[in-house]
Amino acid sequence: MMAASDSGPEDHALSGRRRLLGWLIGGISAFIAAAVGLPVVGAVAGSGLGRRPETTVRLGKLADYPLGQPKLGQFTLSRTDGWVTTLETRAVWVVRTGEQEVTVFNGRCTHLGCAYSWKTEGTHREQFFCPCHDGVFGRDGKVLGGPPPRPLDTLPVRVEDGVLVVTYQDFRLGIPDKAPA
Repeated sequence: MMAASDSGPEDHALSGRRRLLGWLIGGISAFIAAAVGLPVVGAVAGSGLGRRPETTVRLGKLADYPLGQPKLGQFTLSRTDGWVTTLETRAVWVVRTGEQEVTVFNGRCTHLGCAYSWKTEGTHREQFFCPCHDGVFGRDGKVLGGPPPRPLDTLPVRVEDGVLVVTYQDFRLGIPDKAPA
């Protein structure tokens, strides 16, 4: 009769197969966890860290913008996402308030991102008007009527050698606080 500690060749082979099967199942489980988990972690981390870099745009000579009269400035941005590059047209409204003082508004309404315009005649004379949902803003960007939740979004601007330079950025829409998109 064999002692309890003695094991035959069949028990040893069975133990080796069980160990191999355990390693195989563990490896497959780790692979599946990594395949599912890494993209989730990347998406969560990327959403907070994936801010677009600042975009500096030269809008032309300051002298081309009349004092006290809002003027539309348009430009094209090149955005690269992976291997795809797209061109996006953007607009800003420039309000020159003094010889060297300028306010630049993002060209998107703070309600739903529609394009708005400066009206020189009609019901909304001397006001910014968004036709999507009748949003009305004053020359200073403050909400005068309609559903927009906050004033027009201002952008950082400076004058370099007589040229207007703006740092363009989009902001989240439909919320009362100005927050980067």
